Amino acid sequence: MRVEDGVVDWSTREVRVLGVGTPTILSHTGSVTPQDPYLLARADAEERLRRVLVALPVDGRRAMDVEALAPLFETALQHWRADAPLYFSDGTLHLQGRASFAWGAALAGPPVPQAADAPTGLVIRLKQPMEPRLRLVLTGEAAPATPAGLPGDRIGGAGVVWVRDGAAPAAVAMVGPRPVVAQARLGDRAGELTLDAVGAAALRLPAGLQGGVAVVLP
Repeated sequence: MRVEDGVVDWSTREVRVLGVGTPTILSHTGSVTPQDPYLLARADAEERLRRVLVALPVDGRRAMDVEALAPLFETALQHWRADAPLYFSDGTLHLQGRASFAWGAALAGPPVPQAADAPTGLVIRLKQPMEPRLRLVLTGEAAPATPAGLPGDRIGGAGVVWVRDGAAPAAVAMVGPRPVVAQARLGDRAGELTLDAVGAAALRLPAGLQGGVAVVLP
């Protein structure tokens, strides 16, 4: 998904931006300022990554409005990666920066012991388009509204990954070998999905549902 400052890849949970460093030409001498275009490009890329990360949608809110996410984004920015720089004849330098927001599995903590045949994740198939987001609110018959997708949530603590129909193998690691597969329709509120009977039963599991959530878009 393209945004003003870059691209959000919801299937790999990565933000990509392009930082630009341009030397300032001093017209009366033809010389350039001492600023290093590479350092300027890195600073530009980091600032763009920050703007994209804090604006990611959560469950009707932006990430910057969820206090618990602040340290996660700071960690993501501390570990962002840069591709090889591209140099241009006028001295301008382009630098692609990447930051991951796939922090769920690392922060979810040790798994709670469960039966050997317990479900390992949740696959949700949608028939309607939906804007990706970091967190969902799942509902279903006789099941309370359940947040899913952030560390500490009973459902999908390893995170939410969004894929297109036919590309579901990209989400295999997220949902494990025995996921619950459910159909869902859009709910009345932003970020809300109403699951079918199979999904609703998963919401009612006493120990929750470990692993991640893979949303398959039409």
